[in-house]
Amino acid sequence: MKLALALVTLAALACVASGAGLRRVESEVSVAMQNKANAFMMIYGDQLRHAPEYHKHPVEYLKKFINHTKGKIHSEIDDLEQDASKDCTDDATEKVSIMYESESWEQRELVGCTPDSVCGGRFKNLTNAGKRLSACVKRQGEKASAQLELFTKAENDRSRTQNQLSAAQERRQEAHEKFEANLKDHDEADKVLSEIMKMLSSQKGEEEENSAEPETSFLEKSQKAALLRVSEVAPIVAFLEAPGNKGSSDRASKLLEICRKFQRILMDSTEALKEAEKLAVKEFNDLVGELEEQINDATRAVEKSGEALQKAKYSKSTCANEYVNKTHSFKTTAHFCVESHKLFMRQHRDHNHLVKLMHEVHQIVETKLTGALRTTLTDAVRKAHAEAANAATAGGATGATGVAAQSKPTVGKSTGATGANAHSATGGKATGATGVAAHGATGH
Repeated sequence: MKLALALVTLAALACVASGAGLRRVESEVSVAMQNKANAFMMIYGDQLRHAPEYHKHPVEYLKKFINHTKGKIHSEIDDLEQDASKDCTDDATEKVSIMYESESWEQRELVGCTPDSVCGGRFKNLTNAGKRLSACVKRQGEKASAQLELFTKAENDRSRTQNQLSAAQERRQEAHEKFEANLKDHDEADKVLSEIMKMLSSQKGEEEENSAEPETSFLEKSQKAALLRVSEVAPIVAFLEAPGNKGSSDRASKLLEICRKFQRILMDSTEALKEAEKLAVKEFNDLVGELEEQINDATRAVEKSGEALQKAKYSKSTCANEYVNKTHSFKTTAHFCVESHKLFMRQHRDHNHLVKLMHEVHQIVETKLTGALRTTLTDAVRKAHAEAANAATAGGATGATGVAAQSKPTVGKSTGATGANAHSATGGKATGATGVAAHGATGH
């Protein structure tokens, strides 16, 4: 069945022929022929399917379409050869390239184009001029090369120093952000300690009441988290979370003393953190000043060597300036001639392959689509066109499940309803019903 569908694609049937019709197609067409038909329909399928005459007389229209299109392609091939003959050569088998005669590019010659072509004439003039100017350009180029080395070195030195400065700035930014985060943690920890100490002070000196009631911790979750983020005061969490008796002034006094010690430690740590930041900022500023001075020196060197380089370029004689223009013209012309001929070769080959393909497809249409098979395919194309029109009409209807559901085609199903269900299928469904299409395929 898969082989049959290939030819059905050629005829744009979309599986609307009956099972018997498809088997008839499969027996008549080889795999090679189907592949050619597929290739043809990939290119021209849309044009055929949109042609009204194709839906009425597909085989006749297909022959007419192929003959007409082949004529157009032959005319396009003639135009391609005429244009290629003027530009370079109309020989699609000739390879156009640049041949080296020496190390200097101006000694190259164009191979493949006829001497009287546009490319041939241009290359003759350009290569002759390039040979004359080569010696002069070489001498002036050596002077410019010496200055270019100095200029490149100065630029590299400046670029390297700028990268060092950028890296130092990134490191300073990261360190400063870390300092601010640590300072914020210190401040929050100090705030928590102050709050706890205030609470403990309020308990000091009070009489013990309900001393039998246990108290597990002075800390809230947020307070605990703030203390644990600072390593200097994190150990105090264990003291504050140790179990004790509610209202115990003795325990409150001990914890208050511990909190004061840790607060002093925290203050010392905060001061050290700030001093470290000040020192880091000073070192960074010193480094920045040194690097900026190096950048300024390198910039002056770049400017000086750049001026010398420009003078070396400007000192070139008329022959050097003309040489630059000739080199640009040569490269542009070489690229155009080589690439345009490659394009001509590809288009020429593709057009000839297309002509061959259309000839082979025409032979298939002429020799295979005859008799009962031709009738089967013609009926199937017409049925496909009618079903497409019915489907378009059904698609614009409402969402009711009555007539719209019955008119919906089930394209591609070769098995399904039989008997009464088959008779109720509409829209040309291939659901097992054996009607006119089957008779046409078998010749009955």
